[in-house]
Amino acid sequence: MAKPLTHHIDLKQIADLGHTGIRRAAIFMGLGLNAANRPDFKEYQLTEIPRYAKTIGYKIIGPVDDARIEQFKATFADWIVACGLREILEHYGLLLARLHHEAMIVLQTRDLLKYLGDPATLQRNHFENPGLAAKFQDLRARFKIETKFEEQITQLYKLRNIIDHNFQTVTDKPLNAENKFVVSWEAFDVFGVGEGSGAITPYAELIDKVLPEPTKIVGKRVRREKVYERGDRVTLDGKELEEICFFFSFCCIPSILKSFVEFGKRHGVNPASGDDEL
Repeated sequence: MAKPLTHHIDLKQIADLGHTGIRRAAIFMGLGLNAANRPDFKEYQLTEIPRYAKTIGYKIIGPVDDARIEQFKATFADWIVACGLREILEHYGLLLARLHHEAMIVLQTRDLLKYLGDPATLQRNHFENPGLAAKFQDLRARFKIETKFEEQITQLYKLRNIIDHNFQTVTDKPLNAENKFVVSWEAFDVFGVGEGSGAITPYAELIDKVLPEPTKIVGKRVRREKVYERGDRVTLDGKELEEICFFFSFCCIPSILKSFVEFGKRHGVNPASGDDEL
């Protein structure tokens, strides 16, 4: 009798596909936006990089005045935000593709994969499909793996495309039936609540400040929402970008992994240790 094969599904490793994109986005956007927002930072030439400073370099763009440099930096800030969102969303797409692959293996162990079709074709089409919406559809239709944040993630994907491809301007394509483009995410607010008066103090105002009464520090999850119309220019500030990173890290990734674990349990595959391994 052939020895049974064992296949381990490490959910921590799969989750790290998504977290890698979040970390890269946070670091790259932090470095880029801090440079773009520094008035004293004007070194736009590649030949001004310290290790090349003493070489004779070809200058692609000649000398420009400070106003033009500020235009460069503003455009760079938009570009780095688009790149950061791409890191988050594309790595999340890689996570979905990995879950799709592992779900097919689970079905194979129960001799159910034959009802879906050729596994190589299924996985290739799922992996190569450029949109997150189609990936969500595959996982939901084939395995009943889904996340309650699907619409929010899909709208953020559209937002990234608007920034990257439409010069930050909302066109007709992403508008809903009310001619609005709505993007939202989950965030976490921290604030102080006065024990006597119940007065609410934003967290930023609690730093180095003496309040007139004992105050409790309270946190709660909230929903952020931005609504745009045709022709609006979309923008995201540093706080919003940080919250989007939080949203993917603490909401989107755990939600889809939980659904995958439930899928495994429906087919008799239970976690070996907590929810980290099947």
